[in-house]
Amino acid sequence: MTWLDALLLGLIQGLTEFFPVSSSTHLKLAETFLGLKTEGLLFFDLICHLGTLTAALIYFKKELLLLIRQKEKWLLMIAALLPLIPCYFLFRPLRDVTNFQGVSLLLTSLLLFLASRSNERLPQVEWKYRDMLFIGAMQGMALLPGLSRSGSTISAACFRGWDVKEAVKFSFILMIPTVFGGNLLEGWKVLSTPGAFTLPISTLAIGFFTSFGVGMLGVRAMALFISKRGLKFFSVYCLILGVMYTYLYG
Repeated sequence: MTWLDALLLGLIQGLTEFFPVSSSTHLKLAETFLGLKTEGLLFFDLICHLGTLTAALIYFKKELLLLIRQKEKWLLMIAALLPLIPCYFLFRPLRDVTNFQGVSLLLTSLLLFLASRSNERLPQVEWKYRDMLFIGAMQGMALLPGLSRSGSTISAACFRGWDVKEAVKFSFILMIPTVFGGNLLEGWKVLSTPGAFTLPISTLAIGFFTSFGVGMLGVRAMALFISKRGLKFFSVYCLILGVMYTYLYG
């Protein structure tokens, strides 16, 4: 992997993490087209995800501090995370099924389209346990390869009557403990894998800082884009990408 490869992959991760288009699928596509097969690739992907996670932590630091002070809300947040446990063990074997990702992208497209057609909006969003469990279950489904995590959670919140702006904000906040926990689990496995640290620190640093810097812009851009264009654009994008992916790998 050259420094230019690392820069490009970090850029893709930073751009796609906060958009409902499955950043992991974009990374895999880019790595395939670049012909990258290094043993340290999985660790590099985790580093890039760590970059966008850091961007989310900084961007939402005020909301997170407020959340920690409100016991009822962080208990509700825990409820939203609970479905991840059974879903992780259920869908983990499908992680490397490449031809499944095209179908998942098409499913993401359908979810976003249905969410964009959902006109019922609550005047004020109140967190409720049934909402949290439903959104959490949809996030758990997003462990299927190619199914966008943010697309699933944003759509789920819209189905529950949330305003799309509130849905996007909550999806990003929910991303923080989810990605942190996922990185810990995957990182533990990578650490015990021979050849995980074949890439130089300079390459890893390029991936981290690029995904972090672009992620800081991406999280702002997503909120602005959604407020002006809604979810239909991403629905069409995932539809086109899903068809292409199915054609190439199906």
